[in-house]
Amino acid sequence: MQKARMSPRDILFAATMGGAKLLEQEQKLGSLHSGKLADFVVLKGDPIKDLSLIRSVDQVWKGGVRQIFFSEKRYLKKKNRLYKPISPCC
Repeated sequence: MQKARMSPRDILFAATMGGAKLLEQEQKLGSLHSGKLADFVVLKGDPIKDLSLIRSVDQVWKGGVRQIFFSEKRYLKKKNRLYKPISPCC
């Protein structure tokens, strides 16, 4: 898509709302709104300014619960900290 000269904003829209519209599920999927299903990632920067940042994932949320990466589990174990998943927000 980038080679086709689409803007980063259009590429991100196509990957989220575009897919939901294609599946006729835009009422349930594709954006963060109250009442919608929301599995999402938190990136380490603004992908609209630099699309390569979609590969720089900071957090993964699934079903309203933050997922822990293996490296984080190892760090928490080393520091004698127990990880407790964050409860769903809604």
